[in-house]
Amino acid sequence: MTEKEWLACDEPSQLWRSVRNAATWRKAHLFCAACLRRILTPALPEAVTELVNLVELSADVKTDRYALGEPRMRVLEARELLEGESLRRASMAAAMAAGIELHASSQSVNSVFHDAANSTAAPTTEYAIQAELLRDIFNNLFRPAAVDRSWLTSTVIVLANQMYESRDFSAMPILADALQDAGCENDDILTHCRDEKQVHVRGCWVVDLVLGKL
Repeated sequence: MTEKEWLACDEPSQLWRSVRNAATWRKAHLFCAACLRRILTPALPEAVTELVNLVELSADVKTDRYALGEPRMRVLEARELLEGESLRRASMAAAMAAGIELHASSQSVNSVFHDAANSTAAPTTEYAIQAELLRDIFNNLFRPAAVDRSWLTSTVIVLANQMYESRDFSAMPILADALQDAGCENDDILTHCRDEKQVHVRGCWVVDLVLGKL
């Protein structure tokens, strides 16, 4: 895959093939959680939302795989009572995400975002959005970035932490200003923060760089 293809691709399966070998357990789980949060609806059992929250939590506080077993089983049991293929696929996607192991995650991650997309009325559109989510989490493979410790002022750290914890990334342009004030001149970092069309989720590569998360 070339850089041009990476930036234009709207097929998450192709992008995932490019990053899966270098993807950490955390990044894989956060990508799945981001895809799943988009399809959570009141029509789904509460157990599904609870499981998605646990999958996301497990990314930062690596949970023993057995800890997700019981809530995963509750989702699978609830799935059997659901009417409608879209709700069943959404529930299955959450269950698959809870079962991912890093060294066997490739097919599991594919199953998560495929089931998530196909639980919507417009899978093709959802795939394109998922591709954007993946790029937000994994950055441009052809332009790896790093942060200078001198950029990590208290303002920069506080902003990044607040956005990460709240999942509200509306302050990304402010983060760009704070980074620039601290001496950052990396166009990729600043542009990613200031791009009004860019969707940001927990795991955003710029926020992760600032917070020292992998």
